Amino acid sequence: MPDSDKPIKFAPADIADDMVQRLQAAGQQGDNAAWEVGELTNILLGELDAELGAHYSRASVYHAVGVWVGCAAGTVRMRAHVVAHTPRWVKAKYNELSFHQLKALIPHAPNDTDWEPAIEAWFDHCATNNVSIGSVDGLRSFLSAGPGALPPELRRYRKALSQMQLVADDDRVPKVLRDTLFACLDALAERAAAAELLDWIVERF
Repeated sequence: MPDSDKPIKFAPADIADDMVQRLQAAGQQGDNAAWEVGELTNILLGELDAELGAHYSRASVYHAVGVWVGCAAGTVRMRAHVVAHTPRWVKAKYNELSFHQLKALIPHAPNDTDWEPAIEAWFDHCATNNVSIGSVDGLRSFLSAGPGALPPELRRYRKALSQMQLVADDDRVPKVLRDTLFACLDALAERAAAAELLDWIVERF
């Protein structure tokens, strides 16, 4: 147990050599390895959860992974989120859907049983309207117009958090401000999780 309430920072050098090699190999594949990067990140988070509980900075883990993969911490966060919230059977059954389509579906499938109806409705829409199944923008528009469309207050909240994430990921912003934004995002995620406000959890973005 740490002596201080201050979260422990996780550095790139703290990642084991074998994991570093896997992350670097994934990084060389670019977006094609988005799922693998998310899986590896969640493995690290699981190990740290078991060892340290809540006494470490998740933002620092995203940054450390990003160093070895070659992408922004926010991208790592997003990939870990998509992997954590997408049932494996969905990825296996609907392998024609892209990583970013799965990301778009997550807010509209809070329960395991919500995935198939949402995806099949999208497929029916594509067949009826001659729309490409692989269109990310098309899927987002379809979901936002459907019965499961998000309420305006939740859309505004998510947009605000997205902007915070963009600023926090910008290396040109002073580090002290970026660290503050990451801490704020982590705090919002913890508060939302504690209150069981699943749709409002930061890591869903």
